[in-house]
Amino acid sequence: MTRLKLIILTALCAAILGTAGCFAEGDALTEFTVISTRSDSSTLKLGQRVQGESCTQLLFGLIPVGGDPQPMLRQAIERALESSRARFLVDGIASERRTGVPPILHRFCYVVEGTAANSPLP
Repeated sequence: MTRLKLIILTALCAAILGTAGCFAEGDALTEFTVISTRSDSSTLKLGQRVQGESCTQLLFGLIPVGGDPQPMLRQAIERALESSRARFLVDGIASERRTGVPPILHRFCYVVEGTAANSPLP
């Protein structure tokens, strides 16, 4: 009888993992012309294309095992700005990205991408 239980348990686990599969999904939150967390009111000097993200990894959907404790869109914007010492991002997009093998390991990110911009005068 224990052999039958083992076979049933193995088949059940295989079915759960098979139906869960791997996934990589992303949803656009918004597109923007200019976005910043800093204030300035002057003409902009454009720079390179930059990206910032704020991510967390969850084990079994509940236990944080890496990344930020709580991903935040503002943090993703800040990281994009800091990567090029920019004050603004121009012509960009903010999105969500989800990857992993549910329900085992799940990674959730806010991703912000845009063209770095600064004021021509200090």
